[in-house]
Amino acid sequence: MDRLKREITGSFFTPQIWVELSQKYLADVLGENWQDEYYIWDCAAGTGNLLTGLTNKNRIWASTLDRQDVDVMRDRILNGANLLESHVFQFDFLNDGFEKLPMELQEIVNNPEKRKKLVIYINPPYAEVATSRTRTGTGINKNKIEQTKIHNKYSSIVGIAMKELFAQFLVRIYAEINGCVLAEFSTLKALSGPNFLKFRKFFQTKLEKCFIIPANTFDNVKGFFPIGFKIWNTSKTMIFTKIKVNVYDKHRNLVGNKNFYSWDNKKLINHWIIETRVSNQNHENIAFLGCYGNDFLNQNIIRIQRTKEEFKEPRGTYITQGNLTKACIYYIFFTVFFCA
Repeated sequence: MDRLKREITGSFFTPQIWVELSQKYLADVLGENWQDEYYIWDCAAGTGNLLTGLTNKNRIWASTLDRQDVDVMRDRILNGANLLESHVFQFDFLNDGFEKLPMELQEIVNNPEKRKKLVIYINPPYAEVATSRTRTGTGINKNKIEQTKIHNKYSSIVGIAMKELFAQFLVRIYAEINGCVLAEFSTLKALSGPNFLKFRKFFQTKLEKCFIIPANTFDNVKGFFPIGFKIWNTSKTMIFTKIKVNVYDKHRNLVGNKNFYSWDNKKLINHWIIETRVSNQNHENIAFLGCYGNDFLNQNIIRIQRTKEEFKEPRGTYITQGNLTKACIYYIFFTVFFCA
């Protein structure tokens, strides 16, 4: 039942190898003594495994949506977990006001100078509004996401990105705890996803360092896409354009580097293929090419069917003699090069 609950809410345990690696990167960015110089708050703590390995329990707070998870963390404290019971509490980050925080943490959050020494360290839920083409395990009832106070407060500014829970966490942290260090695990949509264009215009902060890892190394995640650990300095204003990241395999072997670009205000591959509709006007339809997103997160749903009606949610273009070559290039690009 717990596993099903986490699938529905998009909550997944962070494997210990990535917990250790993320804390190494934090030390690289903030200095060897960062745990004694910074306060740490995991505001999406679950059962607290992301905080394993941290040493200064007096400077660590852990909050979670579910009372059951609070009880688990407090039970772990009785069995040696390096946390203070008074620093573990129930808190709905997307709905509750900061006046519900423990007083000491509230004073840090509300003080602009102290916030500069606050690290928000999280693996937020990845759930998104479910549609007929949502990948298994990531969809959630629309009302669960679109009725949070943070969604209602910022959706007109940030747009469609607010359909994802992790984006709501990032937006509230940036808007209401600005000046802190944000260290978070999430997909790469915030860096290059077309649906995050308005998000990037709003979320103007410096990305200090990043590494990427296979998503299917996380508990109950089956997709072949990357998860990134990103360290943002929200006290510095910067529009994201590009970054070179370290790439690790499932065994934590460093296998290379990869560049990520925002591609904002650039023409994307879907624009190119959709424009071929003009050349189709005098040709008979051969098949229908389903075209969804412009990135590799959509590689598993790019396909060709005989008719448009065979798609539950048809988005794409007809294949004819007029665009056959370009349609083949598009299909191969997604199914071969992105899978390599």
